[in-house]
Amino acid sequence: MKVDLTATLSLNFELSSRYIFTDYLDDVSTVYADKDDIESQRGELAVILSDRSFSGVDGVQIGQAGRQRGDSSNNDTWATFGVGLVYYFGDVRCPKWR
Repeated sequence: MKVDLTATLSLNFELSSRYIFTDYLDDVSTVYADKDDIESQRGELAVILSDRSFSGVDGVQIGQAGRQRGDSSNNDTWATFGVGLVYYFGDVRCPKWR
């Protein structure tokens, strides 16, 4: 939606929603993977990045192999909202009609 405040100034609003046909956009679906498998295939850094959740003040990660991590019955979606202020630095001239 665009609202013209003056001849050279306008305010724009944009709302957008997207649906994708996968549940892995946010990397949260099904169950936690086995950390030994991840380490043997991808290394120690992949193990650290595979579970960024912590439980309580003791700093123990909650991810255990086979434990539910997400709901794979729903695909991922996202929405964005934007607001813009536009200033026109030109001349507004209409073409002549012949």
